[in-house]
Amino acid sequence: MRLRFLILITVTGSMLATVTTTARAASQLRSDIPACEELLTVRQAAVSMSESKAFIVNRQVRDSTRICAYGGGSNKLGHALGVNWGLYADVRKRAVSFAKQSICAESKAACRKVKEAVGLRSDLRSFAALRDALEQVGITTRLRWADLEGNPAFVWRPSDALAASALDQAAWVFVYDVDSASMLQVLCTERTDQTQTPDTRCAIAAAKRAYNNITS
Repeated sequence: MRLRFLILITVTGSMLATVTTTARAASQLRSDIPACEELLTVRQAAVSMSESKAFIVNRQVRDSTRICAYGGGSNKLGHALGVNWGLYADVRKRAVSFAKQSICAESKAACRKVKEAVGLRSDLRSFAALRDALEQVGITTRLRWADLEGNPAFVWRPSDALAASALDQAAWVFVYDVDSASMLQVLCTERTDQTQTPDTRCAIAAAKRAYNNITS
């Protein structure tokens, strides 16, 4: 797996990332945006990936969203991990273009449901509808752990139909935080020989650590 692939799937595949903002608004927001090390330390990333070493490959800020790409492995890259955190408003701006680039060609139903999801007034209803949309092109499973305190979360395993966009090579976790009106998005993929496969355990482990870091 090349580092280029890791950056591409983390940044381009992110529903959180968006590029439209005013300079003044961006300046005000950036002071409150956590650094990658605040979302997930390098050590925590290594443990989540079950790797002896980890490193930050790329870090970006787009609007209110922090986008972080990690790599894991000793002599070769064994895992790729992406951690993104930002306002749910960013999801609303990004999700439709994300769907057009990666989903609509494979599923008209999923494409339509994504558009419907971002149009719902309530963030909670929109997040639930987003899960329903992604379930049209994969399998979603609700996640529960104590520190969520009732906030909704789910894991998504994209179907092989999304192979062209490489989304199927990662396991994805989405968490909506009511208090901050923000969403955490984590993705993880493992390299075995010359193949990339989704690592659900890694994605869930990293999401738990990142969410606890953010809300503690």
